[in-house]
Amino acid sequence: MSESILTPRLTPPQERALIALRDLCDAPHGTAQVPWGYASPRDVAQVMWPDSEGWEHRSRRGATPAGGAMGATMPMKAATVLWRLHTARLAWHDSLRSRPWSITPAGRAYLAEWGL
Repeated sequence: MSESILTPRLTPPQERALIALRDLCDAPHGTAQVPWGYASPRDVAQVMWPDSEGWEHRSRRGATPAGGAMGATMPMKAATVLWRLHTARLAWHDSLRSRPWSITPAGRAYLAEWGL
């Protein structure tokens, strides 16, 4: 594959997150089968690491009487990658939505430029 003159190559996890974000934003939902256009860090983590053992681990096991949440660190790891994409202006964060992340036109152009 030839090197791009315009955009430097992202790391493999960043590329996987950008592809997952694009696919989630474009996926049809509901009875009308209309794309939402947005995704949550949990959605992205489930696409990136569907079979990870991290989904079975509890976080903060002894810190609370409830015992912590299952797989709670997986969305945090996805959010870290999403914020890096946001810094590169390839993803957008809208804090007023329950599913705050969307792919930007620059993110779509990056994927098209590299053939992903």
